[in-house]
Amino acid sequence: MSIRLIKKYLLLCLIVGIATPAFSVPESSFSKGTYKVPKSDDINKSVLASKIGDMYLQLGGRVKLDAFYDVNGRQFGTYGVDVAALPLDGIDFNAQRRGNFNATLTGTRLNIDAYKVLGKTKSHVFVEFDFNGNSSTTTNSYSPRLRFAFGEVMDETERHILLVGQGWTNFGNIEAAPRTLNNVPASFRVAQIRYTHMIMPRLSVAAALEKPSVQYFQNTGVVGTSGYQDNDSTSSNSKSSTPDLTMQIRFKNDVGQLSLAGVARKLQVKAVKGFNGALDNFNQSKLGWGVGIAGVLEVLKPVRLMGQIIGGKGTGRYIDDLGNQNPLDSYFQYRTADNLGLTNHYENVKAMYYNAGIMVNWTKCLNSTMGGAYTKVFTPEKMTAIPATTRIFHKSMQRYHVNLIYTIFPNNEVGFEVEHFKRKAGVPVEFNGRDTRFVVSYIYNF
Repeated sequence: MSIRLIKKYLLLCLIVGIATPAFSVPESSFSKGTYKVPKSDDINKSVLASKIGDMYLQLGGRVKLDAFYDVNGRQFGTYGVDVAALPLDGIDFNAQRRGNFNATLTGTRLNIDAYKVLGKTKSHVFVEFDFNGNSSTTTNSYSPRLRFAFGEVMDETERHILLVGQGWTNFGNIEAAPRTLNNVPASFRVAQIRYTHMIMPRLSVAAALEKPSVQYFQNTGVVGTSGYQDNDSTSSNSKSSTPDLTMQIRFKNDVGQLSLAGVARKLQVKAVKGFNGALDNFNQSKLGWGVGIAGVLEVLKPVRLMGQIIGGKGTGRYIDDLGNQNPLDSYFQYRTADNLGLTNHYENVKAMYYNAGIMVNWTKCLNSTMGGAYTKVFTPEKMTAIPATTRIFHKSMQRYHVNLIYTIFPNNEVGFEVEHFKRKAGVPVEFNGRDTRFVVSYIYNF
């Protein structure tokens, strides 16, 4: 293809984008519970939106620059603070490396929306990347990382919706999470097949089969083979044989929403004699379960209240602070030649999670949010505590933030946020980790 032909093609795309009435990005059913085909007379005008035949297409995303200063221990990575990975005093030397400044663009995102009506069937495809992949500190380059990739089909009344791909888990309610400049989300994305039925315009029920991952704490009595494990770890004994089943019912009206969710999952470990020093073959499975309730209240329009409670056994994957780094669903210990006193044992870990927040729109251009979350992990009933290997086992986590975000002109925001994180870990002796972070962000949405 010649350079001249490429230039003509790009110019044609630009003309089509300007000449065709643009549309606003509809609220996707995977997070909002509803789908709306864009209208040709939408007032949102953008050269990044166009109509090709009977298909609507829009390019969107954001440019996000974060500059931050950590008062306490040094945090690895620049995407955001994961409280489960805070360095612990007395264990990690990074807890003593105080006063660190850094900046990043890893929170930048790029997405593509496509919509098409096929007779009495409506279809929607959404793909989004951020830049939290591999990075280079010498060239300041960031590799793309897939966030979302899913397709939806639905009937013309939008009462029956089928989603296939990667989106927010059906168990969580991302709308009940307080807004924060920290890029680590209050939920997680997962490959799934989901069916949503709109019982009535304001009431929906959804069921999904989701990709499983057994995430557990392994105790062998040996430091080198003990610690947090998941399906992708080379030293893991976990086994996934069935998908997770999640369900959610959600009611929404003009003053807020309320959702109830549940999850059931099979957790299994299978140790093979000789692998990682195991002296015996051991195969055991447990039923993991969890329930959650979340709500948003907007009785006074300038004020938005939100909160969520999650509890269960073997559901750490579905709790924000237990599902990222150092994930924890269950506990597994087994005998090795270096520690004959251990008995082979596997059990689910009980955990509770609470979050709450308030957002105030002071003016059309100025808003602020204050939020907090607390996670409690219960010590396994039959854990054999060994100071050298169980000293990093999670006990509790807390995080709080307050911010002020100002829209300097359309699509452009600047924000300042103060964040505080606390972590307790260790059985039988507790260790503490903490950090206070100051964040300044610039966001350009397109």
